[in-house]
Amino acid sequence: MITITKILISYLSRIFIKIFTITLLFAFYNCKKVDSFNVCDPTSEEFLRTLFFKLGIGDNTSHCGYAINQDKGCKLNRKEVMQPENWKFVQAELTKQASLGSRATSVSTISTSGVGNPKWGALSLALNGKLYGMPSGSSTILEIDPNSGTSREIPVPGSITGTHASGVLALNGKIYSIPFNSDFIIVFDPLTESIESIASPFLSEDKKWFGGILAPNGKIYAPPGDASGILVIDPSNNTTYTIASPTTGTFKWISGSLAPNGKIYGAPGSQDSILMIDPSNDVVSTLAITKTGILKWSGLNLGIDGKLYGTPLISNSDVLVLDPFTNNVNYITAAGGTSASGAWFGASLAPNGFIYHTPYYNQPILQIDTSSQSSSLINQPFAGNDKWTAFRLARNGRLYAGPASLVDTLVFDPGSNGAFCDSILFSSYLNN
Repeated sequence: MITITKILISYLSRIFIKIFTITLLFAFYNCKKVDSFNVCDPTSEEFLRTLFFKLGIGDNTSHCGYAINQDKGCKLNRKEVMQPENWKFVQAELTKQASLGSRATSVSTISTSGVGNPKWGALSLALNGKLYGMPSGSSTILEIDPNSGTSREIPVPGSITGTHASGVLALNGKIYSIPFNSDFIIVFDPLTESIESIASPFLSEDKKWFGGILAPNGKIYAPPGDASGILVIDPSNNTTYTIASPTTGTFKWISGSLAPNGKIYGAPGSQDSILMIDPSNDVVSTLAITKTGILKWSGLNLGIDGKLYGTPLISNSDVLVLDPFTNNVNYITAAGGTSASGAWFGASLAPNGFIYHTPYYNQPILQIDTSSQSSSLINQPFAGNDKWTAFRLARNGRLYAGPASLVDTLVFDPGSNGAFCDSILFSSYLNN
């Protein structure tokens, strides 16, 4: 036993030395000198000891003016990106892209048709790079091709009835619809365009859920609107179950977002609290807020600072700001205020680091600067009411919003000089 132990120790020691040697070479060949001074001599033992320690614990901040280039955030797969322990790498990549700045913004549209208001639910980005809207007023799935700037409609079998709030891209590459008043969950494969369905809980109910979020465990969670429970979809076997809502009422929470701590947060609709779901154990709790009223926010979106930002809808004129690590809640006054019929509906983070809120009722685009905690308006001649549903970021860096009452899809180019890699772009942080 002693001999075997010694052999193992010797073997592990050799491996350890090799790893440190490779790490040292990597450090020296991947460091860019910013500034140096005598006490930070890179040939000194103390400098190397500190550098080894920081690399060992995953700290990629600069050391004595030497910035270590690490792109681990883009080397993770989509599921790994969503794990809390990898947030520091994801945040580093988001910050890197935002630091590249912006150019001028621009707006265009893509012609679509459809019927109803809204015609389709909020768009979802598929792995083929196209965007899809689940049927709401229309009886088709909307497809937007950012490469060609065209749209088309995919028929849904007549046996699948009812309206859907949005779709969620699962880890299997399929999009699962979130039922609004439908008794069905659509399972759509963008690669084959096959359409299946699974039964939705709470049959014959209305305004059940307003959106869903893919969790780090691969399941999809939908905060309850009027439904008496949280919808959970397991794409691994196409089954569902529900978690009891902590309270009753209508328009309780309107969609939500995955936070860097691995939890899912629901945006307060009529509730005076933020919904908190821990997917690791399905424990549900709430966080009280000071704002009151119905239809306060329409979704939450992640900022590069790791905080969640809520889109003002009707009964308040503030952007909700939640720090999921401390549960502190603050507010940013929305430039231009809100409208009694609905100001903005949904939003998206762009590679330039700003969050853009989608015009819904007679409002320009609302821009949130998370670094200064301020807001501004991007004025465009957006006529009409109930204009578009939530922005969705595509590979080309543009934001797309499907039509609610209008006939065209909105295309907004925020002018980002940077771009998000696929593993982050398709993750639940951005594509929820």
